[in-house]
Amino acid sequence: FWDESLAKLAKEWTTKCKFEHRSCLSKPYQCNEDFEFVGENIWLGGFRYFSPKAAITAWYNETAFYDFDTLACSKVCGHYTQ
Repeated sequence: FWDESLAKLAKEWTTKCKFEHRSCLSKPYQCNEDFEFVGENIWLGGFRYFSPKAAITAWYNETAFYDFDTLACSKVCGHYTQ
């Protein structure tokens, strides 16, 4: 679904052009009063290898570390789960 307040939040963050996660992401309702938590995916790749497909593949590969029974990650998989 589309949420205008989330779109505004994303656009606001892109104007800062910082390669870092927002500090409010780990605090309930701090990024957006309508959502307990929001997430974001940032990815960096060398110019030679950069492509949307590479970024999506990297995020998807984190499924190997996600346990669907316990809903927990054994290693980094937050990019996949968000």
